[in-house]
Amino acid sequence: MSDPSSNFSAAFADLVSAVSAAETLVVVSHGNPDGDAIGSAGALVAAARRAGKTAVGVFPGGAPERLAWVAPAELFADESQLSALLDSADCVIVVDTSSAVQLGDLASAITACSDKLFVLDHHTRPDLPAACLAVDTTAGAAGLLVLELCETLGWPVDLPLAEMLAVAILTDTGWLRFSNTDARILAAMARLVATGITLDTIYQEIYQQERPQRLALKQRSLDSLVWHGGGAIAVMTLRESDFAETGATSDETEGLVNEPFVVGAAEVSILLVEAPGLTRVSLRSRGAVDVADLARKFGGGGHVRAAGIKTPEPLDAFCTTLLAAIEKKGL
Repeated sequence: MSDPSSNFSAAFADLVSAVSAAETLVVVSHGNPDGDAIGSAGALVAAARRAGKTAVGVFPGGAPERLAWVAPAELFADESQLSALLDSADCVIVVDTSSAVQLGDLASAITACSDKLFVLDHHTRPDLPAACLAVDTTAGAAGLLVLELCETLGWPVDLPLAEMLAVAILTDTGWLRFSNTDARILAAMARLVATGITLDTIYQEIYQQERPQRLALKQRSLDSLVWHGGGAIAVMTLRESDFAETGATSDETEGLVNEPFVVGAAEVSILLVEAPGLTRVSLRSRGAVDVADLARKFGGGGHVRAAGIKTPEPLDAFCTTLLAAIEKKGL
């Protein structure tokens, strides 16, 4: 499959035209939303409202409580309202994903609106049947694309919008540490900082406001750590009992998969999380293994260095299957 970024300029122009002409917008992102999803969707809805449009965001399963501070709750509607919202919308925009699987139970209703469906994303292998796929895999975060959309439309980005977009960009680039941090990202952050946002305040909100239960969950994940592949592959597991005993919630697993990379020999890190009837898998790589390609083999997706999978297979059985697949790649 060709890189969707090769058609991005034309698709982005089509999106700009559609958003400019639309009076009513619905913005959707993926389930279990991260900072990029919340910040991107929230900023796009807020900017559209300030431009005089009717706009609302929807997430499958709602937004996690730990990220509620990123964007005002009034920007979002409950997923039970989606059908009515889609019926009245001139334009439906999916941000920070282009995968039907990541839309969960909302996927069928959203794909049924393919004639007015637009995607603004930076992930590989888009599969949504949209009227326009504006996918730029070179963009470090969806928040960068939303910022550029607002700027192209001439919509002002003030401090509240800049804070949402900064959260989107900073979380998806590991606070500007990951390989997706480039000159374009840094230039975007300079424009956002110029609005008056304070990065130390944002850092404290993202990384220094956790509950004690999250720290207990982190301890459980590290206690479960097992090395494979001669120390190149880190595997951590969290069982349903870990959540019950610590009082932590599933969204408090965010970022735990990165912990093993403090060890220099680690090339791949895996976090498997047990849920009722489901195993959630987070995959990270230093680059030696394309974890997005690996995830796609099991119905997941993501980036070369960061991807995810949801499977009905029991945790232990799937862990064995996954390790075998990684070992075939030479680790």
